[in-house]
Amino acid sequence: LLKSLWVLRPHIRSCDVIVATTPHLWIGLVGALSSRLYRKPMVLDVRDLWPDVMIELDIIREKSLLFRVLKKVERFIYRSAQRITYNSPSFADHIISEGGKPTACITNGIDDEYFQVLQALEPNPTHRNPYIVTYAGNIGMAQDLEPLVEVAASFEGRLNFRLIGDGSDRKRIQRLINRKK
Repeated sequence: LLKSLWVLRPHIRSCDVIVATTPHLWIGLVGALSSRLYRKPMVLDVRDLWPDVMIELDIIREKSLLFRVLKKVERFIYRSAQRITYNSPSFADHIISEGGKPTACITNGIDDEYFQVLQALEPNPTHRNPYIVTYAGNIGMAQDLEPLVEVAASFEGRLNFRLIGDGSDRKRIQRLINRKK
């Protein structure tokens, strides 16, 4: 934390706005502290609800001292931000409950409408092979890629799905892919 603040010091003086992103709370904390130290506005980009997701993943207990400390850090970060963007509409209520001011929902990923368009695709007219949809990134529990495998199976060869990456859930997802053929 201190090293990050030290390394950023010469750069922050010349910037107009600090942008910090989660889920890593320490990045948000560095942004919040820098915002306050250098009196620069901060935009916080919330990609996941840490530390709450740690409870869902059974990494930490809600009544633990560590969780309570991390919740205080989360509130400090939210309250330090002048603007907050988030990637899921369901995050807004949580951000407000922790003292933040949600500004804009900027989703990532693919909307359901996109899959409806893909379902209507005819075979690729310029190639003998089906279209390819690629996911590149972490293959962990938090990414929940099992639904993607289910969707891929429903396209029956009209689309090929390619997963590129590694992570704690890779072997389980690979077994599921093999089972679904």
